Amino acid sequence: MTTEQKAILNATSIEAARSGWRFVKCARVLAGAAELLDFMDDDSRRWLFTEGARNTSKVETLYDVLIALSRETKLLEGQGNFGDDDCGPADPLFTECALTASGEELVSKWQQNNKAEQGVAPQSATRSESISEGGNKPQPESEARSR
Repeated sequence: MTTEQKAILNATSIEAARSGWRFVKCARVLAGAAELLDFMDDDSRRWLFTEGARNTSKVETLYDVLIALSRETKLLEGQGNFGDDDCGPADPLFTECALTASGEELVSKWQQNNKAEQGVAPQSATRSESISEGGNKPQPESEARSR
């Protein structure tokens, strides 16, 4: 797996966690991946967030990688016009992507390996388990009382 593919999968995970939605705008994912790869600049930001502003930037190449990931792997699911042989893809502002279950599992393993390398114990609950248990967590006594 290439560095660009890993950055896209990680950025998708981060954006989904940040927004609370499974599907996130590809423009946001590309911005996050470009930040992770340390090549986000004003031209890239303009290309991502201005409809129809095309150029041959590194971010456009990242979009091609994202599209290939959604078509050729079972790690990323795309929503919207990702193009075909006859026409190109829609702007990243108008397409969305989400990690599949196997994509979430792979990113989770990467995160656990990073934590283990840094000496931090991995958490036992996955993101979906944490969300489903949200209302069942015991609250401290001071927060549980209503005035």
